Amino acid sequence: MNVDPSLHPVYVRTGSGDFYDGVDFRYNGVQTARDGRLGDRLINTDWNLFAPRFGIAWSPSSKWSFRTGFGIFYS
Repeated sequence: MNVDPSLHPVYVRTGSGDFYDGVDFRYNGVQTARDGRLGDRLINTDWNLFAPRFGIAWSPSSKWSFRTGFGIFYS
């Protein structure tokens, strides 16, 4: 039974050129690619996906407690 190699996963490295440039090991039986399909990153950043955070706490009794927080995170 022959298995179609195009159905197997491919280990992709960022950049272009030889997959094993600067690497001291080799994969046996694993398809590899370094053809620039990912650009210079593994994941393209979408700057429209921001998640603002805001937090507040209040407990002015039983020994006091004030808290606050703010942040903007990108994912």
